[in-house]
Amino acid sequence: MNRWWLLVALTAALCVQLVLNVRLSYSVALSHPKSDFLSLVRDSLANDIVIQLENSVHYPVDGAFADEGWASLVPGNGTVRVNGTPYLLGVFHELRCLDLLRRQLRDTATVPFNVSSPAGRRARHCMQYLRQMVLCRANTRLELVTGLYEEHNVIWEQDYVCRDRRGLYAAVKLNQAGL
Repeated sequence: MNRWWLLVALTAALCVQLVLNVRLSYSVALSHPKSDFLSLVRDSLANDIVIQLENSVHYPVDGAFADEGWASLVPGNGTVRVNGTPYLLGVFHELRCLDLLRRQLRDTATVPFNVSSPAGRRARHCMQYLRQMVLCRANTRLELVTGLYEEHNVIWEQDYVCRDRRGLYAAVKLNQAGL
């Protein structure tokens, strides 16, 4: 039971880190051919907004609307085309990984987790990928430790300055529509 809550806390922490700190890797943009889409994405993330983070009833681990809610975070399948070549934006790769781990967590109640299965290999990939992305971003914001559950529980319900991701979603939808 404690392990389950630890996984829920880890998933929630990663979700906050990845969803609200949407960032486009400029090294990717520099390593690929110049594209109007990449310029549009960079410009769409130029504005910051202040967000009050809190525990939410949205995007639960399980329940009637869990799958639908998580699927709504990734427009289409997250794939965009740059000069005719398909790419997956990192933020959507991260969200798809969080969703995959969420499903694994949900399903372990009825199906034992098998690291060697195709789903287990995807989960292993996602854990490694998300670990690397969190370390790449190296969020240094100080979060007050409350001590309720050792040092894993922090007060994170406070204002954060985040990139306004609405422009990113609009740019991706236009790209996916072929515009």
